[in-house]
Amino acid sequence: MTPEMNSMNNTTKQKLGRALYTLLQEKQLNEINVADITALCGLSRKTFYYYYQDVYSLVYGFIEDTFDRIASEEGYRFWPIFERLVRLVKENSEVVQNVYNSVDRELLYNFLHRTLSRYSVKVIRSEIGDGPYPEEDIALAGNMCLTAILSVFLQWIHFHLISDMEVEFTRHRDKLQGFSRVLLEQMRRNDTAGETPEN
Repeated sequence: MTPEMNSMNNTTKQKLGRALYTLLQEKQLNEINVADITALCGLSRKTFYYYYQDVYSLVYGFIEDTFDRIASEEGYRFWPIFERLVRLVKENSEVVQNVYNSVDRELLYNFLHRTLSRYSVKVIRSEIGDGPYPEEDIALAGNMCLTAILSVFLQWIHFHLISDMEVEFTRHRDKLQGFSRVLLEQMRRNDTAGETPEN
């Protein structure tokens, strides 16, 4: 695909995303349909279905694109990424709440975990540097940290604590910075302790 076509695709997808965002400021996600979105941005239903299967896939695509952009801009550094996500959720709390209240919680969690886990090794590596840890341990540590942080993040949204997210984030960040390195060190010690001495 040519750069020109990529640019056109991005522009079309951005129009669809902006239309959905506008609607989400007043409606919950399950009250919005494809016709609402296309009417607002002046595109056809055929164009919508060329890019997305349904309204939910548009939401998930937007989340993936947003995280891709933030992760790349922040050099895959965990806390700067998380800080920007917290700020983004707080600044768009009504939209976030309207999405959260309209989707299956388990499906949302699984989608977010699957999406974010693609970056877990890069993110952990950005925090620990070139430590002497096997890739499988880094992947496991990344998955454990991601599971914990994602659960906390969704709890904040679930209990409508979005207005306090920045304060909560700062408190948890100060406690948890370096946690992945500690976790990896413990794994390394456990592996060493479990090794059978050679005769």
